[in-house]
Amino acid sequence: MNTIAFPQLGIELTIKRFFEIFGFRIYWYGVIIALGFVLALAYIMWRGAKFKVKQDDVIDCALVAMPLAIIGCRVMYVACNWDEFKGHFVDVFKIWEGGIAIYGGLILAILGVYFVCRYKKINFWNFADIAILGVLIGQIIGRWGNFVNGEAYGIDVENFFLGMSINGGVDVHPIFLYESLWNLIGFVILHFWSRKRRFYGQIFLGYVAWYGIGRGLIEGIRAENVLTVSMFGTDIRISQVIAFVSALVAVGFLAYKLLFTDRADPIFLLNKEEAAAFRAEEKAARLAAKNGEDKEPVEEDAEECEEPEVSEEPRESEASGEQQKTEE
Repeated sequence: MNTIAFPQLGIELTIKRFFEIFGFRIYWYGVIIALGFVLALAYIMWRGAKFKVKQDDVIDCALVAMPLAIIGCRVMYVACNWDEFKGHFVDVFKIWEGGIAIYGGLILAILGVYFVCRYKKINFWNFADIAILGVLIGQIIGRWGNFVNGEAYGIDVENFFLGMSINGGVDVHPIFLYESLWNLIGFVILHFWSRKRRFYGQIFLGYVAWYGIGRGLIEGIRAENVLTVSMFGTDIRISQVIAFVSALVAVGFLAYKLLFTDRADPIFLLNKEEAAAFRAEEKAARLAAKNGEDKEPVEEDAEECEEPEVSEEPRESEASGEQQKTEE
């Protein structure tokens, strides 16, 4: 149980970390993470048709990405905080008590989704553009699991209107809140930016740039023990290095693609009628497969599957031409 207060706002909450059902403990941390996953999946399923992404493919990728993300998050956290687990190896598996590192989960989940897309002949970069928006939703919600656990806090701060105290301690920066709000702003920006893409992977790169900048800045005021590396005569947090380097690389790719490539063929989302038609074709194909009927794939889908990844010319092949419709 934690008592978390925002003294300058006159707010004080006593939060139990779990509740019980039929004698079983259900931790709020896990419930919040699960809620973030469900909302993320619902968003991707809702907008998927506009990106010409099939619901079955979304589910297949989610079934691979979710466990890999959990494993990656935990492995990276344990690696960066090994002193905390020395002599207590069993605690490594107690993820419900908190302690995850998002970059480990992202890396492993992205690799898993990439191989699923290769296997199913899906355009990975197009799928990544919609999937990463779902990731942002998961992060916005998931950070509140840190709030319940009384973790992910920053350095001491005095007389700051958002100063947070944990169990009567000194006021600290509520960095879980900063990151949740930063991700919320990023989601709104990228959601509307996704309506008119210039190339596949644009929204994904936008996420990497936005999140990397925010995470790098926020990590600078984190109070908890973190893994560091010596660079330029000083100790720099590894999470900051990853954040800023990934953001720099993403900004570089975005600048090149947006400034120095052909602007003739922007990739618009499908409009409502086209998205509905796509979903109807998908449903018909699913029913045909269920009934054991042989049905050739829709020509448009086949062309999209054959499309190379984002590294090719800015016209993005025939599939991009089929998507040049404005979202209503």
